[in-house]
Amino acid sequence: INFAEFAESSIRTPILLGQAEATAVPFSFKAPVVSIIGSYLTKTTVKPDFNVDVSLEMPDELFRDKDYLNNRYLFKRALYLQHIAQALQGYDGVTDVHYALFNGNPLKPILVCRPVLSDGKTSKWLLRLLPAVSPEVFKMSKLGPDRNCLRHTKNSSLLPRAREQSAPETATARYNNAVLQDLYMQADLEAISKWSEHERCADFAAAVLLLKTWLRQRNMGSHRRGTMNGFAATMLLVHLLETRALPLEASSYQMLRKALSFLAESQLETVGVAMKTDSDVERPSLELLNKSFDVVFMSSNGFVNILGDMSKATYNELRMEAATALALMDSNTFDGFQPLLMTKMEPSLKFDSLLRVRVTPSMARSYDAQVLDRGGNWLDLAQALICTLLSRGLGDRLRLVVPVNQGYSNTWQLDQAAINLAPTANSEAVVLTFGLVLDSSTLTRTVDMGPPAQQTEEAQRFKEFWGEKSELRRFKDSSIVEAVVWDCKEEEQGLIFKWIILHLLQRHARLQPDDIYVHYHPLTTVLSCFDQPAVAMDRGSLASQRVLRAFEHLAKQMRRLSLPLGIVSNSQSDRLSASVGGSLTTGSKRQMA
Repeated sequence: INFAEFAESSIRTPILLGQAEATAVPFSFKAPVVSIIGSYLTKTTVKPDFNVDVSLEMPDELFRDKDYLNNRYLFKRALYLQHIAQALQGYDGVTDVHYALFNGNPLKPILVCRPVLSDGKTSKWLLRLLPAVSPEVFKMSKLGPDRNCLRHTKNSSLLPRAREQSAPETATARYNNAVLQDLYMQADLEAISKWSEHERCADFAAAVLLLKTWLRQRNMGSHRRGTMNGFAATMLLVHLLETRALPLEASSYQMLRKALSFLAESQLETVGVAMKTDSDVERPSLELLNKSFDVVFMSSNGFVNILGDMSKATYNELRMEAATALALMDSNTFDGFQPLLMTKMEPSLKFDSLLRVRVTPSMARSYDAQVLDRGGNWLDLAQALICTLLSRGLGDRLRLVVPVNQGYSNTWQLDQAAINLAPTANSEAVVLTFGLVLDSSTLTRTVDMGPPAQQTEEAQRFKEFWGEKSELRRFKDSSIVEAVVWDCKEEEQGLIFKWIILHLLQRHARLQPDDIYVHYHPLTTVLSCFDQPAVAMDRGSLASQRVLRAFEHLAKQMRRLSLPLGIVSNSQSDRLSASVGGSLTTGSKRQMA
C-alpha cells in the first residue's frame, strides 16, 4: 500500500507526523489476530461507558527491526487503522465509524464503531478497535527509558525551534512507553483475568467497579488524559493482591479502602512501584524510571509504565481525592457512600478557583527535548510548565493545581484531518483551563520570604523568579532577606494569589493580561450585604455567623413543609461552606459536594 494512494482517499490517516521518513514507509496489509480484551470480559464496565475493547494484533512481518525509530511504527499503525476504516465504511453491520484517541494520547489513535443488531437497531455498546503487536517484534532493550528513538535530525517538524545537527540526542521515555503499551496488551489481560476468575477472590470484579466508579464521579478516569484510567485502577488491585497487601477473601469494600489508602500514602513521583513478575529478564531500574517519568507504576511485564502519561499535578489530585475519600469513610458524621459513589463532582464545585490561559507554541520554544519526548505535543508540556510555575510561586497558599482540559478533541470523523500538535505546524492560540484548590489559612499572607542576602546564589535565583517584585528588606528580627511584599488593603488580601498568577505568567510565560482569566468569588458580595462596621475588621467572621444562622433557619422551614416526601437533607450547591469557614449542610443524612 502506497502512502500517496492513501493520501488521495476520502478517509484520512489518523496521525500527522510531518516528516518525510514516516510518510515514505513501505507498508502492506494483512489480516490481524482479533481478540476481545478489557473490562467487557471481566464484567467490570462502568456506566455510561459501554465499551468493548477489541485487540487487533498486526502480523509481525509487517514491521522491520528498526520501525520503533522516528515514528515509523506509529505511522504504520495509523495506516493499518485507515485501511480498516475504509472497509468498515461500506459494511452494513456497523455504524458511526470514527477515530478517537486512546487515553487522550495524540500519538495513539484508535477506531470506534457501533454494531447494528439483527433487528436493525443500533447497539448500546461501542467497539473500540485497538491495534497491537507481538512483544517479539522489537527488542525491549532498544525501548528503555534512557534510549532515544526520535532523532532530532529526522523530526525537525516536531521541534519548537531549529536544532544544530551536532546537538546530542536526548532520551524519549514517553514516546518509547507509547510503543511498548501496544506490545503487552494481551499479557496485561492475562494478569487481570487470573484474579477475576479466582475462586477465592470472588469480590475482585465488584471492587474494580467501585474503584472505577469513584474515579469517574470525582472527574478522573479515562475521559481525562493523564489521570488514572480504569485499566490502571484494575492493575493496582492486582498488585495489592499479588503482594499480599490484601487477603484473597477480602470484601469489595476492603479492597476499595486498601486501594485508596495505597494511593493516599504513596510517593510514586519519587519512589516508584513495580508489580510482581516471575520473569528473569533484565528490566529498567526504578531509580532510572523515576528520573524519566513524573509517576512510576510498572506493569508485571517490567517494561511498561502504566502511569507513564500521568503528570505530577494529576497525581497530586489523585492523592488528595483518595485522602478525602478515606476521611469520609472514617467519619462518624457523614455517610460516605452517597458523596463518593453516587454524586458527580463538577469542576465548579471541586475547585476554589478556575484559571483560563490562552497559550501558543512559543511557550515551548526553550524546551525542545521535552517536546520531542512527547511526540510534538507542546500543549501537554505547556500544562506541566504552568502547573510547576504556579506551584512554586503560590507555595503554601496552594494545595492543588491541575489541568481540567487538554486543549483538543478526543474524537473526529474519518474525513477530517488528524490532530496536529507539532509546535511548528500551528501558531493558533489554545485556551487551557486549570483548577486550583487554595489553603484559606495562608491565602491572605502579604509577605513571601526569600533567602538571606549572604546566600548569594539562592538570593539571585529568588530575584530572577520574582523580578521587580523582589526587594532586599530588613525585618523586626534584624534579618535581611530578599522578600516580596504585597501592599494592599485588608479586604483585598484574598486576591493576592490572583496577582501572583498574573505576575508570574506574564513574566515567565510571556503572556499578556488579556490571555489570563482567573475566576474567583470569595463571597465578598454576600458578606457585604450585612452592613456592619465590624465585618471589614474581622474578615467576615461575624457575617459568616449570620449566613450560617440564615441557612439553618431556611433548612428548618423547608423540613416543616407538607410534601409527599419529607426533606431529610439540605446541602449547598457551591463551595459556600469552604469560603465562609463553616459547614452549611444540615439534616439527619448529610451530604458533601
